[in-house]
Amino acid sequence: MSNMIAKSALTATLDLFSDTQPGLVWFWLVLCVFSLLLSRFRMGTRVYWPAAVYYALASLAQGIPLLATIFGFAAFPIVLFAAAGARLALIVASERACDTQLHRGWRIVSLVTVVLTVLAAIAAFALGSDSFVIAGVVVTILFALHSLSAAVFFGLAASSLPAARRLLAGAVPWALLWCAAAALGIATMLGFEATALVYGYLPLAVHAADGLMGLAVLTAVMLELAKPAPEDTALDDYTAKITESIERFIPNELMFHLEKADFFDLRLGDHIRKDMTIFFSDIRAFTELSEQLTPEESFAFVNSYLSRVVPIIRTHGGFIDKYMGDGIMALFADANGADQAVESA
Repeated sequence: MSNMIAKSALTATLDLFSDTQPGLVWFWLVLCVFSLLLSRFRMGTRVYWPAAVYYALASLAQGIPLLATIFGFAAFPIVLFAAAGARLALIVASERACDTQLHRGWRIVSLVTVVLTVLAAIAAFALGSDSFVIAGVVVTILFALHSLSAAVFFGLAASSLPAARRLLAGAVPWALLWCAAAALGIATMLGFEATALVYGYLPLAVHAADGLMGLAVLTAVMLELAKPAPEDTALDDYTAKITESIERFIPNELMFHLEKADFFDLRLGDHIRKDMTIFFSDIRAFTELSEQLTPEESFAFVNSYLSRVVPIIRTHGGFIDKYMGDGIMALFADANGADQAVESA
């Protein structure tokens, strides 16, 4: 009787990878489609693609046993390959959600888990059905340790990363249930008995925890919606460049004195009457000097000159009204503008 219970418990552990839940297949597919739609909506944002791959592989892992019963092939090794791929996609999705700020130990532990799972799948494929139960227990232990490490690393990052806090909310029950499944497998292999209630419902609980983790990943990556889309950022960058170009010809200080909030408020004939000090300067004998220089050298010389004198004028409270070749016209609007202009000179 004890051997029958132990065998049933091991079989229940194997059900984690060989039992088909049609509802879960559709659940993962819906998450996959939703992620793809978000990626389409947020064009150029790459955070949703790893999540979509994660959901697609999780759906595949759930659906393979059903296909195996129809077409008559061994599902278990293929399920392990799909599960390993899903965990790999989970690594990338969680990293992207947290802007690659997670501790690199999470990547190391995750990659080791994926590699060992692939090796277990290869061994199960090569050795046949006699090795399925042992391989199932081994991979269950690997996934339990990986899930536990996820809770630890997400917890370490939760204080500074909102996405990590959302991942942690799903990782804690996820880790606990996978650890329970691993403990059941180890206990039965060591000869301890388990009740039918435990080994009958644990696979369903673990599948539910997987789904909860999938939702946690989705809510974490959706924090990206609070950021400007790449196309919006590109428009902002373009607007900033246009503004910078206009400011070369219409200084902000002039806008202030004209009492205009924006360049677009300017109208032909706008003016204001105000006492100001006007400052002129140019390079003595620049015409003769430029005749000895190539056009490139002349431009370089003028730019070098302006880069030195313009900051001095601004430091003394003036602003550039216009450039006239090698000459500068600056305005000083303060009451002591004359003194400021002389100090600038």
